[in-house]
Formats: sequence, C-alpha cells, structure tokens
Amino acid sequence: MSAAERLRGVREGPRTEAAILAVFVVGVIASAVHWAGLVVAGALLGLVAVSTGRAFVLGVYFGAFVLGTYGVVLAWHGTLGSVATAFPLSLGILAVSVVLPTAAATIVRFGTRLDTEG
Repeated sequence: MSAAERLRGVREGPRTEAAILAVFVVGVIASAVHWAGLVVAGALLGLVAVSTGRAFVLGVYFGAFVLGTYGVVLAWHGTLGSVATAFPLSLGILAVSVVLPTAAATIVRFGTRLDTEG
C-alpha cells in the first residue's frame, strides 16, 4: 500500500473523525508549547481533510478553539480586559490564532492532491 493510498484511507475511511480529533489534540499541545504549533496543527489538518474547503473550515475551527481557550486563560488570570482593549495586540492575536492554522491547512491540502486511481 502506497503512501497516497494510506492518506486516502485516512481522509475517506471510517476513522476520519478520530484522525481529526487526534490532530486537534496534537495541535493544541503543540500550540501550548510554541506559536508555530498553530502552523503544525493547520498542516496536519490539511493532510487529513477530505477537500480544500473542508481544510479551510477545520483550520477556522481550530483557530477559533485556540482563540477561545486563550480568552479563557486570560480571563482566569484577570487580564482579558487589558488585552482586549489593546487594539494592535488584540488584532495580532486574532490574526495569528485564526489565520495561521487556516492558511496552513488550506495550502497543505491544496498541495497534496494525490492521485490514487492509476
């Protein structure tokens, strides 16, 4: 079995949702360690997504989840109001947390159109 056939099996097989969940968990852990984890998570989501559109949606979901989780952490520490009112900082956080995984997922999925039919 080739790598293309295995990847197609993950994308279209019965364990697609489990693979997406595993990528989300790995992505959250990687994002907690370093901001580049957002790109890693997006790239992995792009690999397991069935289409480019689905990769885009999964990237947005992951970015929104990370942004919401970061908001909860900031609220827990009592600094959410300060960060939210710091305009350039809040815009940067929004851009980094949502755009990076979405762009990475879409680019990777668009670039991995593997033909397994022949």
